[in-house]
Amino acid sequence: MKGYEAAGGIEHAVAHTAEVTFTALSPGHRRTAQQVFLRLCALGEGTKDTKRRASRDELDQLGGDVRSVLEHLATARLLVLGEDSVEIAHEALIRSWPRLREWLSEDREGLRVHRDRESAAPYRTS
Repeated sequence: MKGYEAAGGIEHAVAHTAEVTFTALSPGHRRTAQQVFLRLCALGEGTKDTKRRASRDELDQLGGDVRSVLEHLATARLLVLGEDSVEIAHEALIRSWPRLREWLSEDREGLRVHRDRESAAPYRTS
């Protein structure tokens, strides 16, 4: 147990898995995965960023081969796929994966504007 904790514990393991899984994707799937992860994060306002559940319909709007990317990320245990929803499997991923931290830092304001627009949009039914 001491060796596991010295090596970074769950946070290091999750970050390592995320990086290996992400870099194994094709460039197009990497772009989709980036958008998926950004949609699955709730930006903290004076608090830590946290995971956010999204509907599969919301993620389908990303286009491309999003279902394949979701399955790939779920197989690596980075995402949890529900019947109609998707969420990040571990909060540790948000805190410890440098690539995701970088994405969140790069465009925090853009992400906030996007979320504000989504919440202000009228409710749509399929």
